[in-house]
Amino acid sequence: PKDSPALLRLQNLGHEIGDTIYVVEDELYSTEQLMIMVAKGDIDYAVCDQQIARMTQKNLPEVDILTDVSFTQLQSWAVRKDSPVLQDSLNSWLQQIKNSGLYDQIYKRYYK
Repeated sequence: PKDSPALLRLQNLGHEIGDTIYVVEDELYSTEQLMIMVAKGDIDYAVCDQQIARMTQKNLPEVDILTDVSFTQLQSWAVRKDSPVLQDSLNSWLQQIKNSGLYDQIYKRYYK
């Protein structure tokens, strides 16, 4: 999908292997829609977020999601030690979404 975090990883992977990886970003379709297009044979493949692919594959068992593009990319927030206001703001925001139930909804969608 357009603006996917995978784009930067694919570009870096191209540098690592010393070759070009040609990428077509799709501005119209989401990850789920691209997976449906793969299942129907409209496109050959798509690079998708692994968690979304796992959830979507439950309804599309004919789609193989076992081919990893690269190593697992762990992500986290990093805040400078001299930025306590930013750290406090992030912690407050995170606590708000946890208290509202939004965090659990997001977690269930992408990780369960």
